[in-house]
Amino acid sequence: MSSLAGRDAGLGAPGYVGQVVRAPKTAELIATLYRRQIVRGELHPGDTLPSEQQLMGQFGVSRPTLREAFRILEAEDLISVKRGSRGGARVTQPSLSVAARYVGLLLQVQGTTIADVYEARMVLEPACARLLARRVVQPGRPVPRADHAAVRQQDAGRAGRRAAGHRGHPPRHGAVP
Repeated sequence: MSSLAGRDAGLGAPGYVGQVVRAPKTAELIATLYRRQIVRGELHPGDTLPSEQQLMGQFGVSRPTLREAFRILEAEDLISVKRGSRGGARVTQPSLSVAARYVGLLLQVQGTTIADVYEARMVLEPACARLLARRVVQPGRPVPRADHAAVRQQDAGRAGRRAAGHRGHPPRHGAVP
């Protein structure tokens, strides 16, 4: 039983009365299954998914439903599909540009400003630097080196802006492009 059904259970729970609940499409369920396998490392970049015929038989779905699932995964940059006799669906290495596009869209929809992004960066960046500095150096990997002069210059600039009353915000306060 889903958590939604468990909470409502037909008792008229105030949060769900009259709320429309949409069941996921079969294509979304298939895409979720493969997304989960990719995220968990069960499928790796370069792995080939079974043929359309095999997958249609395995899931008991039509070709259009399966292709819709493939389109979902392609849009997320998790697979690429080639047509033809040597074609098929292959797992790809997800790119950061896809994630950045979605995050950018979410920030735009919420009306996030450049100042908001800058403020979040000023909070997160020092914490991330501390975590990175505490990491154990792995053999064979270069040790990250900071440009200490540049760091001191940035810190001096921040201190000067704070003293001038700028609270760490950049000069422009436009919306995220």
